[in-house]
Amino acid sequence: MKKTTPKTKTSEIYNFYINNTNKPVNKTLFNNINWELNQYVINYLLLGENRKFDFGSRLGYLSIFKFHRKLKIRDNKLVAAPDWGTTKKLKAEGKLSPGKIVYFTDNYFIGFKWIKEHCNIKGNHAYMFKASRTNGVESTSGAKTQLAQKLKDPLYHFKFSYIEEI
Repeated sequence: MKKTTPKTKTSEIYNFYINNTNKPVNKTLFNNINWELNQYVINYLLLGENRKFDFGSRLGYLSIFKFHRKLKIRDNKLVAAPDWGTTKKLKAEGKLSPGKIVYFTDNYFIGFKWIKEHCNIKGNHAYMFKASRTNGVESTSGAKTQLAQKLKDPLYHFKFSYIEEI
């Protein structure tokens, strides 16, 4: 019995390109070009200063924004989003007792946002952009990881403007 591998999105995009152009390209070269383009876009956006990457063809644009973190007070207690990374790290070091959780207390967080105000895709509200770490937490090429590395500089967040809603 022949073992088949499932189609990936990269394979589908490559097949679409090959079927719709007269320019045959090796699949490895095609993937390398896409990877380089993605890295360029990430590096461009990470420069800050309200930079936008316009997708063209009325597909909207991608940018990095500072979002107001939603903090609530319930029963005279602060209700905030858990900081699972710090919680896990402190528990591994033995500095946090079991059952305790560290929460985010700053009033903003920074992330990627696909702005679809003038997007002409039908049902565009159902689509979203989700930045990845590429190959897991240890990867250095992913958008999330690169942004996290830049945010270690305490003044870096001033390069981005606030946006009201997520």
